[in-house]
Amino acid sequence: MSQHQVGGLEAAFQNSQSGKGIALDDVNRLKEFAAYTRTRDAVVCNVETFEVRGDDWITRTDLSIYQGGAEEQALPSAQRIALSEEALQEVLDAIEYEGVVCRFQVWTDALCGDELGSAPNP
Repeated sequence: MSQHQVGGLEAAFQNSQSGKGIALDDVNRLKEFAAYTRTRDAVVCNVETFEVRGDDWITRTDLSIYQGGAEEQALPSAQRIALSEEALQEVLDAIEYEGVVCRFQVWTDALCGDELGSAPNP
């Protein structure tokens, strides 16, 4: 990965933790960004998916992820990582199966520093 790509991913990561999230233009960018968040001790917690049909963007709540609530935040890091990765893979698989073009609005959340799940589950 080039220095330019890493710099762009870091800027995107910083923005993803804001209330606005970040826009990602395609599935490959989403995959790359999700992998990068793990290097920053964070997970993708929310993804709003929009199917692109010509000039229109159609909200696809069936292909979106909402995991930034208090229940998810209370889970051990290892469990949060697994839930995030599983949900993201399900979305990516469905997009591939349907053969649609999508764009995404993405938010991340920091892991709690529990050494990847060594803390007891509340």
